[in-house]
Amino acid sequence: QERHGIFIKELSPEEHMRVTFRSKPFSVRMEMLDDSAPLREAIYVEGRNNNRIRCWWRKAILGDQPPVNDYDDSVVMAFGYSLYPITDWGLERLTEKNLEAIDLARSLNLAPAYEYLGMIEHKKTGLPVHHLQIRFPIDSRFRHEKVDLLIDPDTLLPAGTYLWLPSGELEAVYLYSNLQKDVEVGDDDFGLSAGSGTPSSKGSGAGGKSRP
Repeated sequence: QERHGIFIKELSPEEHMRVTFRSKPFSVRMEMLDDSAPLREAIYVEGRNNNRIRCWWRKAILGDQPPVNDYDDSVVMAFGYSLYPITDWGLERLTEKNLEAIDLARSLNLAPAYEYLGMIEHKKTGLPVHHLQIRFPIDSRFRHEKVDLLIDPDTLLPAGTYLWLPSGELEAVYLYSNLQKDVEVGDDDFGLSAGSGTPSSKGSGAGGKSRP
């Protein structure tokens, strides 16, 4: 869930997606699982397609074939389809952004507060996760006043994050489940789905397989 919109920013309904990620070259493929989602898939591969996001729409406005369009990240954000640039996606970048905010606070002698709130139940998986809360000073240099982090006790990977604005409103919540990190992915994993009448953009990135 994200708080976004063109004119009035509101917290969106829950959205569900299956994501394939590769760190080098930075690659993201999102498959939207909700029939109500305007997009079927969105794909970004660093260095491919002039670094634009390839979007496959769920429905056709004209004709029978749902269109495929390429957009700059700024356009996707401006039209309220995403709160953050796609290049901010990923568990590693999530951790980096939190550490960057902590480092900034420390450099300003505005040390953030940390609190471990014990084990709670993950909203999606029902499994126990560690709950860590970070509070930042109320200052215009900090986008969020509070961040709730959920950590998988077995893998120590992020299982979710809640981002709270200084107003007390929830800006976004991201929950992760069924993470598979010991997999190999290649260029063929970052093309639009193949099938009859379905567009494909596979095979134009760097070759070979890599771990995400």
